[in-house]
Amino acid sequence: MSGLPIESPERECLVSCLAVPGLPRRIEDAADDRTRKTFRLVRHFTQWYGGETQGSVGEPVCIDDGGSGPGAASIVRTRPIGPNAGSIPLILELLDLLHIQLECLAGERIVRGAVVIGGLQVAANEATFPRITVADEIVRQLRSDESLRTADHFLRAEMDLVDCMLRGDGSRGHYIDYLRAGLGEFGYDFDRYAAFLGHHKRIVESGLAGTPPWSTPGTCDWLKRYHNARIDDDLTRPADGIARADECDRGMAGTLTPLRIA
Repeated sequence: MSGLPIESPERECLVSCLAVPGLPRRIEDAADDRTRKTFRLVRHFTQWYGGETQGSVGEPVCIDDGGSGPGAASIVRTRPIGPNAGSIPLILELLDLLHIQLECLAGERIVRGAVVIGGLQVAANEATFPRITVADEIVRQLRSDESLRTADHFLRAEMDLVDCMLRGDGSRGHYIDYLRAGLGEFGYDFDRYAAFLGHHKRIVESGLAGTPPWSTPGTCDWLKRYHNARIDDDLTRPADGIARADECDRGMAGTLTPLRIA
């Protein structure tokens, strides 16, 4: 992956490297509307109304270095970190990546990748399981930037979503928790969220049955553990000592329990 036309070394930037199965190198080669939509999505960047402009972001590069797996391309995105932008570009990139991941899942594409501050090769090497890892330095910067908590309502709402979408994995760092963040993305509509989990379950079960959407060993086993952990978290009430299951809890349990993967 060396020699890619990304930002110059003098300008610090975020680098996101995503591997998406079935995505061609050129949008002209896409055979269906959903693939074209996914391709356009990975080229879309959010904009901060008070800072970033479209021209400040590098054009994504779509490559195939032979390491992405059969029928997969890698998309490299760069987002400059300006001297006065603070943590805003970090939030915007994470939100973009969440939307990309959810859209790819809708098309039954499993994404793996990583986002780091500089270092394309580092980002590529972090992409092991079917998830998007987030560099520790990005997480530390977001959680230490108090200005994000005291900013206007829009930015506080975006930061709340970022808090929701980051999941720790012990010594392996953090990754985008797209199943948890999906509830907020669906406007906290529980029926849509349950349908989303059902769709995810079918993808994983298809892989476990021998037709995995990704060829990396252990992919479907990891997805099964992640899927069931998400449902178990949703079903667990706070241990306040007095809480009792009400009708809403029982209804949620009745919907989510069958969505666990055996």
